[in-house]
Amino acid sequence: MNDEELKAYAELVHALTELSQSHGWEVYIDGLRQDVAKHQLTILGGALTPERYQRECGWVAGVFHAMEFPERAAGRYRTMREQLQEAKELEEEN
Repeated sequence: MNDEELKAYAELVHALTELSQSHGWEVYIDGLRQDVAKHQLTILGGALTPERYQRECGWVAGVFHAMEFPERAAGRYRTMREQLQEAKELEEEN
């Protein structure tokens, strides 16, 4: 990791933050929550084959994972920034 890569990732995180704070993001997330609720009812309703159960659960988990991407990206950026700073400090000590 270098300063240029960190800067590029910071720009991505900034864009994601702006997107996730927009009204459009709220509408998008609300729509996803409605879809998730339908899939959860299917799961809770039972009578699914094991394959269908796995597919439905995987879909729900994937949607939740995608909905949290802006927060995960921001956390990853903080970690990357800290690691780069630590590496620079170690380099200066040596």
